[in-house]
Amino acid sequence: MGSEALLTIGECGAVLESKKGMMGKPIPGHEVDVVDTETAEPLKPGEVGEIAVRHERNPIIFNGYWNKPELTEGKFANEWLLTEDLGKKDEVGYISFQGRRTTPSSARATALARWNWKRRSRTMRRSQTLA
Repeated sequence: MGSEALLTIGECGAVLESKKGMMGKPIPGHEVDVVDTETAEPLKPGEVGEIAVRHERNPIIFNGYWNKPELTEGKFANEWLLTEDLGKKDEVGYISFQGRRTTPSSARATALARWNWKRRSRTMRRSQTLA
């Protein structure tokens, strides 16, 4: 998981049984789940979705990208921080990593497109000023 949500899943052999192919369970004090990539609703065990961390009252979750509210907007849905990591949860709560998102959700795609457009517009204005 990215730097937006550090150390929210793990395993410690002294506390948890290690399971092959699993990242571990949510660290105490953090609510982590696998959610639908479009609705951000929690999925049933065994279904692949986006690993998400409940961000409300969680002191280690980032508040947003510096000076990039358009990108920040696409990182949160239904009170979850969307990590862009795909995962699967088993029946007892262990989470496995399944890969990275390759296509952004519609909200994230819109935010990224808006940010890219603004960035290009600023670059074009600077070029015209220098000409």
